[in-house]
Amino acid sequence: MNTICTFLSLLLLTGLPVKDSARWLVEKTSSLAISGRTNISSFTCGIPGYTEPDTITFTQSGQAIALHGTMRLPVTGFDCHNKLMTADLRKTLRADRYPELVIRLIDLERLPGAQSGTQNIKSGEQNIEGCVEITLAGISRKFEIDYKIQQSTTGSVTLTGARSICFTDFNLKPPTRMAGLVKVNDALNILFTLNLKKL
Repeated sequence: MNTICTFLSLLLLTGLPVKDSARWLVEKTSSLAISGRTNISSFTCGIPGYTEPDTITFTQSGQAIALHGTMRLPVTGFDCHNKLMTADLRKTLRADRYPELVIRLIDLERLPGAQSGTQNIKSGEQNIEGCVEITLAGISRKFEIDYKIQQSTTGSVTLTGARSICFTDFNLKPPTRMAGLVKVNDALNILFTLNLKKL
């Protein structure tokens, strides 16, 4: 487990009293994208919408902010805008056996709106670190993640998380085509955007 994940998890296990809790609806406009490179070009594969009626709960306990919420995304929903690449990605991710990519939100270093950290005053955008657990092809891994949080004048929140991962983190072999002439690099960038509405 990474350093920040370890520190925040320990804070959440101290049994300090809960100060505040809020529930947010994950709206259908939320999305996820994976981008990477082959030895000849780059590619992006995405799931453009989120149909599950899920909620995320922010709970402050002591100094740590726990997140309770899970995104379950169908691997067959990935579209790489190239039929062969899409089929290769789904096969590599073992969509027939493990049909979902799961992102479990764990915690944040602080609540959105707090004064510490980096903030773009003009756009109202904040940078906050946190932790997620990603489950892919039956393997779960915890990662530190960089969030950008933007609050609108109507009270809704956009939570954007970015993280570099590798196929091999999940015991997967990067796909190849044309007898190995086209090879996908091990490293991938994952980007998810959660549009949240307070309940």
